[in-house]
Formats: sequence, structure tokens, C-alpha cells
Amino acid sequence: MTRKEICETHAKNRSKLSSAITHLEIALNTAIRGNHKEQEHALVRVVAILRIAWMESSFSCILHSQNVLSDKQVIFIRSYPSEIMKWHGLCEFLFRLQYLGGKQKQLNRVNLGVATFTRYTLLRETLDKHIVRFIEIRNKLAHGQWHVAFTNDGTDKNPDMTANVWTLSKKELLLMKSITEATVRLFGMLIVGTKQFESDFDRVFGKIDLAAAEIERRY
Repeated sequence: MTRKEICETHAKNRSKLSSAITHLEIALNTAIRGNHKEQEHALVRVVAILRIAWMESSFSCILHSQNVLSDKQVIFIRSYPSEIMKWHGLCEFLFRLQYLGGKQKQLNRVNLGVATFTRYTLLRETLDKHIVRFIEIRNKLAHGQWHVAFTNDGTDKNPDMTANVWTLSKKELLLMKSITEATVRLFGMLIVGTKQFESDFDRVFGKIDLAAAEIERRY
């Protein structure tokens, strides 16, 4: 398959995931109105899994779009062992490509400038503080840990992650939606170029900020 075909295929997968999420959210609202707690808990968990699947599909679409990255660079980013490391790898590649002409200079305030370095830092912080948490919740749920989460080696309970699973709710899903969609939007703009990324950054990142503030308030 060509890079364009790969991107188009991931876009179709993402569209189907969006449709599935919409239908499940309708069922979730019905369960909430009917006070069907078991159904509500099940649907919240399924939607959380699909929301991160949507984000992964978006990542693949961005990675192969525009032919901005070389085949070698795509393979290198894909080689990272975890999803969050792949996002970080893409972040680093795109900022270096769009602002440093692909040169292997440090991504710091001196080389990027204050405004660009601030955007770079905010994106990295979003990945480290929120996206990694969403991915970890999805991983626990996808491995059958719907009530009690285990440590990564499976030898003990993980109280923090168990609490994250227990507190999943429709409101949490809305926060997850805001943060994942805004993050994908920012990466999608950056791979195209710097003009729209810079002009729309504050508006789009504002959605992450508002959702993050709500998470801080709750947790």
C-alpha cells in the first residue's frame, strides 16, 4: 500500500470508531436516564476503550499523511515500544522538522524561540499528564481488569489505577474526548505546517486546559 492508501484506510477506521462511539453514547445516556447502573458501568468502559482506539487510529493517519515524514522516519517512530513514546517521538520529529529544518539541534528555548518552545512544552506535558493516563486505563480495561487493576507484572493490586477505573463516568469520558480530540487536532495542524498551528494553538489548547482544570478539581 502507498502512504496515501495507508492514511485513507486509517481514516476509514477512525470514521467507523467515531460512529460506534456515537451509538454507544446514545445507549449510555439511555442507561443513565433509566438508572441501569451495571449497563452504565459496562458502556462507560467500552467507550473509554474505543476513544483511545480512535486516538491511535488518528496517530497512524497523521503519521502517514502529507508525506512530510520519510519512510525511514515513520519506521523509526513506529519502533518505539509504547504508544505514549510514539506520540513523543512524533512530537519531537515534527517540531524539529517544521522549526529547525530537520536539524539535530536541541529542542530548547534558544533554538525554538520562547513562543514555540512553550507550545512544544505544553504538548509534551499533555502527553505525559493526560494521554498516558488514558492509555493506561484503556490497557487495563482491554486486559480484563474492569474492577481491580493489577501492577504491570501482575503480582499485586494497583490502587491508583483501580481508582481510575472505578471513577470512570460519562463526565470522565467527556473530558477524555476533549483532550484527545484537541491533541489530535494540534498534531494534525503541525504536520501540515506552522501557520495554522500557531494561529489556532491557543484556541485549541484552551479545550485541553479547561478539561485538565476539571480533572484537577475532581482528582
